[in-house]
Amino acid sequence: MDSCLRALTLVSLLCIANSARLLSSNFVFKHKSASGVALQDEDRGFDYFMFVRQWPGSFCSKHACPLVYNRGFHFTIHGLWPNYNDGTWPQFCNKDYDFDEDQIRDLLDELRSEWPTVYDSYEEFWDHEWSKHGTCALDVFPTEHSYFKNILKLHRRYDLAAALGQAGILPSTETVYRTKDVVNAIYNAYGVRPLVHCYDGELSEIWLCLDKKLRPFDCDASHERNDCQKVKIPPFGKTHHPEGQEVAHQQELRLVDAE
Repeated sequence: MDSCLRALTLVSLLCIANSARLLSSNFVFKHKSASGVALQDEDRGFDYFMFVRQWPGSFCSKHACPLVYNRGFHFTIHGLWPNYNDGTWPQFCNKDYDFDEDQIRDLLDELRSEWPTVYDSYEEFWDHEWSKHGTCALDVFPTEHSYFKNILKLHRRYDLAAALGQAGILPSTETVYRTKDVVNAIYNAYGVRPLVHCYDGELSEIWLCLDKKLRPFDCDASHERNDCQKVKIPPFGKTHHPEGQEVAHQQELRLVDAE
């Protein structure tokens, strides 16, 4: 009898232990799900990139712009963002990859020119973009340096101002352009259709969609975040830099949460 009781007790303990492990596993899964996209999205990967550039003139025509050089009709970089096909995106995927300015020191001059910001410092903006978006694309860009270097290459390769200029679309205080003409100008230059974003009827950003091999493809129009049938492209506003340089402020996207 004692041996039977001991056997039953052992079986019961094993059942309890297995149940505890199952409960623990379920708890960990739920904890990951509830803790935000960072943990779960790291496992999911992503489907494609949004390459986002800004037209600073829409903001600088009304405000002093102390950090962005006035280079005429010239777009600046906002970021390269991993996205999912359903319109959502991962963010802050790996806290082990802290931003380190020393890793991109050879790129700093070009970054200040092509990827400026109006917030506290250039470095804080780049830190934000790397931490929020770059760490979700480590399978494509395994290092911080490769992330920023390749984005600068893409910026040079797909010159938005040149594409629009070839179509006669230029900054103006009077002219209003049809958004579809802006899209067609990019299509005629690069063979793909972008997303065009506006704010108060003025051009804010142009987004190109890229696959994981950085090849452009037509963006899904259903992922548009605002509806602007027509846009103005205000000329770049000017202000005087303390060092005597003509500079201008960039417009941060005001329709999403400081992407």
